[in-house]
Amino acid sequence: MERTLGKQITLPKYVWARLNWLWIVNFLVVGGLNIYVAYNFSEATWVSYKLYSAIGFTLTVAILTALIIAPHLSEEDINTAKLDNNT
Repeated sequence: MERTLGKQITLPKYVWARLNWLWIVNFLVVGGLNIYVAYNFSEATWVSYKLYSAIGFTLTVAILTALIIAPHLSEEDINTAKLDNNT
């Protein structure tokens, strides 16, 4: 995460570590559940699961990421993000 967002956001190392672990655990859980559903349920069930779980897990992790980052944002980070969005 820090390699991807480190130039846009300045965060303490422990926050980057927390974000990394959040996304690692997310991918492990999503991958494990995907394999479980694929091998133990019908293809139609698996396709429905993939559709709805992908949206649900991604939204949940994105919200958690925002909640972890928000207290550490400075005015400079917010202004930089605004400038990046305007270009």
